[in-house]
Amino acid sequence: QAVALDADYQGGGPLFYAQLSDGSFAPLRQDNGNPIFPLFFSREDLEESLSDLGAQNPEARAEITVGVLPLQAVLQELQTSDDELLSQIRLLPPEVVDAIRSQGGGQAAPAAE
Repeated sequence: QAVALDADYQGGGPLFYAQLSDGSFAPLRQDNGNPIFPLFFSREDLEESLSDLGAQNPEARAEITVGVLPLQAVLQELQTSDDELLSQIRLLPPEVVDAIRSQGGGQAAPAAE
């Protein structure tokens, strides 16, 4: 799946994310008014979240594609970078996604402008 999305993908555990047309992360949820940028271990989980967003805001959904990053690169960046954006990233394994859905989920955020 990862190579199908990005021919330059170098392998490792893939993380799937919502991507805006300029390549930046698209916020999918809000945490106390602050956008968060979820990274999913499963493309299907991301697609389901995007489907939920499409039902609420079709225009925002139309601006988003699926991106992929290697888990190892994300972990290295989290450890070595002081970029504040990284504090808004959430790694969402399938078990967490299932728990969020069973509790009614978070609020979908509109695509960043």
